[in-house]
Amino acid sequence: MFATLVACTVVQQARTLNVFAAASLKEAFTQIAHNYEASHPGLTVRLNFAGSQTLAAQINQGAPADVFASAAEKNLDDIQFDKPSHRIFVLNKLEIAVRSGQPGIRTPRDLAKIPNLVVADPAVPVGHYTENFFGKAAGVYGSNWLAQIRSHIVSREDDVKAVLAKVILGEADAGIVYVSDVATARGKVVPVAIPDRLNETVSYPAAIPTSSQNKDDAKHFLKFVLSDASQAVLEHSGFVSPTRPVSYLILENGSNAVRVSLPLSGRYPQATVRVADEGKREETFRGAVVSTLPWFSGSATATFVGADGYSQTISIVDLKSRKAVLVRGSDGNYQLIVPGLKPNMWVNWLRSIEVR
Repeated sequence: MFATLVACTVVQQARTLNVFAAASLKEAFTQIAHNYEASHPGLTVRLNFAGSQTLAAQINQGAPADVFASAAEKNLDDIQFDKPSHRIFVLNKLEIAVRSGQPGIRTPRDLAKIPNLVVADPAVPVGHYTENFFGKAAGVYGSNWLAQIRSHIVSREDDVKAVLAKVILGEADAGIVYVSDVATARGKVVPVAIPDRLNETVSYPAAIPTSSQNKDDAKHFLKFVLSDASQAVLEHSGFVSPTRPVSYLILENGSNAVRVSLPLSGRYPQATVRVADEGKREETFRGAVVSTLPWFSGSATATFVGADGYSQTISIVDLKSRKAVLVRGSDGNYQLIVPGLKPNMWVNWLRSIEVR
């Protein structure tokens, strides 16, 4: 009888989290999923990697997905998802991967010399970004450069890993991939940087599909992806973390936008507040009193936006009555803390404030 009860308890505790992730995330998310499983006994993270457009189609066809981590906003918008769960969790850029032993390729201009170039299909996020890069570069290198590039494209692949594989296997002389892909192929390809003025800064969004059967674990997994440990894994794979501290906030007031230097000056009034965290434990924070900052004079509302894309719009009256504060964390980032609001409604990694 006792053994039967124990067995039933184990079955009830076993859970599966289905994570659909863009192909470029394979190495990083495999490690992150392993780390998450280690800290959540009884949970199995089932990973599905493919081009973002393919994953969106699978979800729309009924495939069980609890988290969709896309390489493009467009593909995330192709599915139905819980809007409050939307997060930007990492950034990326394009880079040229050149076959080892291929001489004379040091800049994007030299791509015109490549007899066999492989890129992703424009329907794939990296293929779309590649087309944008070609358009910008043509404005610098000329239309003849672009014509040569297009005449040398030998295939258009369904995802970025397929592009990289062809270069590694010597089936192409070069390919346009993400910086993170080149990082995972160290020693197998030669990286050629694309200047920022020609490059694309790619934001990777993630969200919980409305069809998810495990939204609680999905919510916690997304939070784990944004943790310092997971961001370090992503950075090791060549991605750029959006949560690293910045030196200014963007303050918008109608059509005007200014940069406010960080850290905030000590001349702003300070206050100490006691609030309950998600575990209902009491914590004390000290920070700048939001309602007394000069930017809010004459405004009715303020929208606070974090590096992960999460935002909250709160009336100035509420900010004042709730004694909201901007607190600088040990990592150098600022957080909006509003006593009386649940911690999951506070804004982390503050990047901009829009007052109206």
